[in-house]
Amino acid sequence: MRRWDGSAGLALERKLVDEYRAGASQESLVVKYHVEWSKLGQVIRSHAIPIRNKSQQAFVGKYGRLPRIVSGLSDSKLYIIFTMFGDGLRPSLKVYGKNNIQASISSTDIWNDLHRYAIFGTRSWKFHDSTFQHLMSNNVSSSTLGQGLKGFFDADGSVKYEVKRASRQVNVSSVNPIGLNQVSLLLRKMGLPHSVYENSIAIFGRRNLVDYQRKIGFGIGRKNEALINMISTFHTK
Repeated sequence: MRRWDGSAGLALERKLVDEYRAGASQESLVVKYHVEWSKLGQVIRSHAIPIRNKSQQAFVGKYGRLPRIVSGLSDSKLYIIFTMFGDGLRPSLKVYGKNNIQASISSTDIWNDLHRYAIFGTRSWKFHDSTFQHLMSNNVSSSTLGQGLKGFFDADGSVKYEVKRASRQVNVSSVNPIGLNQVSLLLRKMGLPHSVYENSIAIFGRRNLVDYQRKIGFGIGRKNEALINMISTFHTK
């Protein structure tokens, strides 16, 4: 094709490469310069530039850059993983009422990074064996575990106070026994006594509930307030 020949062709190629590097999508370049998809891809790859997928392009379009993936299992990343264990995965961002939010992960880079550490799904969520061994080791502090587990209790935990039975407990439930067993072992590592049932874990007793509040707690205001109010009903001598 003559338009790719000589100095004019080199100038066009330079424009395509520079604009793609700057964040323009392949679709916009095809429309703007009336080039074929296959030729555009060939030009981009010839300059050793990775072709962005749809989620990466959407991220660039919104933020002007590719997502920066921080290596390692930080407190915030651990919180997100535990929250996903509890709430499962959602395809969109929606707000249902005051305290209910569904969020999506639209970046395959972030998605793949999270899957380095865990498996997700209502009945199959769990940490990979190597990640769980790391969490159980002395290299991970109780403070970091507490920040992570807060996400699980924020998602699926509840405060249960039955006045007539004088029953007070923090409860978290799941239909995944393997995942619950991992949570139980992490709680044990943190020194938090608890009871494990078929589909749930319960923490009760004033001392244990106070320790739970101090070591894990809730990030959701209404749950945290309910916990504080429940603990205040214990009669101390």
